[in-house]
Amino acid sequence: MTEISTMVQFQELLKQTKPVLIDFHALWCGPCKMIAPMLESAQKKYPSIEIAKVNVDVVPDIAELYNVTSIPTLAFIKNEVLLKTEVGTIPVNKLYSTIEKQFELSQSTVTNPTEMLNTPE
Repeated sequence: MTEISTMVQFQELLKQTKPVLIDFHALWCGPCKMIAPMLESAQKKYPSIEIAKVNVDVVPDIAELYNVTSIPTLAFIKNEVLLKTEVGTIPVNKLYSTIEKQFELSQSTVTNPTEMLNTPE
């Protein structure tokens, strides 16, 4: 996962061909800390997408672009177009199903996380 700390870095991220899931968060946010492990798992499960974190206290301009007023907020972006946002904590199965639906992922593009546990790094 990439931590976005500048507007230039964010713009470069959006220009890539991969779909992007942005996690708008803050270090002091308890619910943000709760979803962090789910996002790490999702990055492993869906290697065809990019998951990035935007700390709203560090780069508030990016949060303002997406009208983020509560955190955590997840923004699903493809081809520089915002497809959907999810505000607050969500169950992991809803996170996965939303990723698959919004980014139109087939099962062939999904990695089984249990297989990765047995893979040496």
